[in-house]
Parts: sequence; structure tokens; C-alpha cells
Amino acid sequence: MKAALYLRVATEEQARGALSLTVQEQRCRAAALQDACQEIKLYRDDGYSGKSLDRPALQELLSNLGNLDVIYAYDQSRLRRSQRDWWNLVELFAQHEIRIVGVAQQRDLDTATGRMTSGILGATYEFYLEELRQRINDALMLRVRSGLKHGRPAYGYDWPRDARGETMPSLPAKEIGQHERQQMD
Repeated sequence: MKAALYLRVATEEQARGALSLTVQEQRCRAAALQDACQEIKLYRDDGYSGKSLDRPALQELLSNLGNLDVIYAYDQSRLRRSQRDWWNLVELFAQHEIRIVGVAQQRDLDTATGRMTSGILGATYEFYLEELRQRINDALMLRVRSGLKHGRPAYGYDWPRDARGETMPSLPAKEIGQHERQQMD
């Protein structure tokens, strides 16, 4: 059997740490060896979000589908985040008669239970991300409306600093203006 191991982390910081990628590779490789795969090819996207399928290693994997029997991923979220993308991938892999194995959940999409569980987990991932996105957006909008600092200062500017040179806590915009006037006096 010819196998692909697909690994992904979303941020460059996670990729630099490599612990997550190492764990993913160890678990996927162990599953492939347990299934007696003779050829194993590694596909690794370091620092790419699962929101898009436009990732170098994933695109390379998709171009090699004719040479594969099974794809191992730590879990389905490594391949994608959106339900639409997930089911498109499932259909594409089925057309090529390729099994997909999520090693963390020990789930194989060749079974009805595996497909059902995959659908439930995929919907849960997508719901979680939408909720998180909304909470972050709401928090940022509240900070903006309150006049508090948020994000990074514009290029060439810095947040106000105290006498010791440490960044001051968030201040409403009118207090920042007063602080700057006091510094000028």
C-alpha cells in the first residue's frame, strides 16, 4: 500500500516549535506502519491555516492522488476547517478510491460510523471557529468604541510609556491626549 502522511500547523510559531508536527508525524507514521504500508510519503504544511485548501503540500498531495491508497492525518482538521471543503475532499478521495484515516480519533471514513462522526466533528469545528471569530470581533469593536488601544500601533508610532519606559496600560483616547500634553510640558 502507498500512503501519504499529511501534517499541518496553522502558525509559524507552532511550526518553529515543531512539537506538534513531530507528534503528528509519529502518530501517522505508526498507523501507516501498523497497516503494513510499504511506501510512505510525507506532506507537511508549516504555518498554513486550514481555512483554505491553497497550501503547497496539500496541493502537491492532491496532484499525486493517482499514486496513493490511503491518507493519514492526525485528525480531519489538519486537512481542512470548512465543512464544504471537507466533503469535497472526501468525494475527491472516494473517486480515487483512497482511504482517509484520522489517527487521533482512530476513525476510518470507509465505515458509516466514521463518516457520521466525521460530519459531526466537522460541524463542531466550524461552529467553534465561527463563535471564536465573532467573540474576537465583538471584543475588538468594544475596545474601539471605548477608545482603548488595541492591536499594534501604526508604523512609526508607539504606545505611551511611563517614566521607567514601560508601556502604559490601555487608556481612553482623551487620557492618552492628556498624557502626551503632560509629556510636552
